Amino acid sequence: MSHQTKRQIILLAIFAIIVIAFASIFKVAIVQGQSMLPTFQNGEVVIVNKLSTNLKSLKRGDVVILHTRHDDLIKRIAYLPGDVIPYPYSLAFRRVWKYFDVIHKHIKSDKNGDHVDIKVPPGYIVVLGDNLEVSDDSRYFGPLPLHDIEGKVIDAPPPPYHL
Repeated sequence: MSHQTKRQIILLAIFAIIVIAFASIFKVAIVQGQSMLPTFQNGEVVIVNKLSTNLKSLKRGDVVILHTRHDDLIKRIAYLPGDVIPYPYSLAFRRVWKYFDVIHKHIKSDKNGDHVDIKVPPGYIVVLGDNLEVSDDSRYFGPLPLHDIEGKVIDAPPPPYHL
């Protein structure tokens, strides 16, 4: 075997190792739908760090890719395990209160009914889309388990709303 052939094999092996390492750390995802507008457009490609899936590496405002039973979702973390969602923000989650811990109830006799503070259960996160008007998110399906997180989107801009 010639010196040049050995060199090509070594370079090819190094390239293969780099590609395998990159594929095990990063994932390329394509945004589908309008739920993350204006931050991400339909069809936009994002790079996901698959090593950023533990609670220590995640914070409120991070954009993550989640794998649920039905689909892969791109959403923003709004609340972490143990976070309290106070009234009136808790009203947005009224249809899924059963998945949260109700920690404080203010009984009112007005048309809005109970005023409830809710707490995100341990091991779960609450996610929202940036386009709140059209996003199918935790307001509709409740908190998601941390193990559903596939990774964190690299260099995601801040949310267009206050968290």
